Amino acid sequence: MYSIGSLYTSLAPSLLARGVGDAIVGRGLGRGRVAKVLILNGTGDRETGPSWDVLTAMDFVAAVAKAAGAGRRAGVEGFVALSAYVTHVIYMEGEAAPKVDKALFAKEGIETIRVYGRLGRYDETALGQALEAVIGSGDARLGRGRRNTLVA
Repeated sequence: MYSIGSLYTSLAPSLLARGVGDAIVGRGLGRGRVAKVLILNGTGDRETGPSWDVLTAMDFVAAVAKAAGAGRRAGVEGFVALSAYVTHVIYMEGEAAPKVDKALFAKEGIETIRVYGRLGRYDETALGQALEAVIGSGDARLGRGRRNTLVA
């Protein structure tokens, strides 16, 4: 999961470490595909542009993929789809929030989930419910977890 935070000073540097990109891409192979959730900021910041020209949601996903791709082992070649790095984007709508083009994300195989919030902050309950819907929640009575993730 990629959490809310500064794109270029918090998130991207942690993805640049050697092997991180390989670990992220490798977790999406085969039947055990896992959700790779990006929670977008509710507002822009000084790194992502002024409020009238903030990066789009796809710009965020591309930046994540670029940073993680740079951290892959030498000699790893070939195209890697954006959905190998991000499978779900959770976002809020708002004047200063990154704009989400649902059709573009669908074309890339990335699911988008809009969550309510106010003044650039997610509603905690709504965000928790969205995350449970994506990654599942354990039910101790059943002895197993429920998962609502994409299966390749």
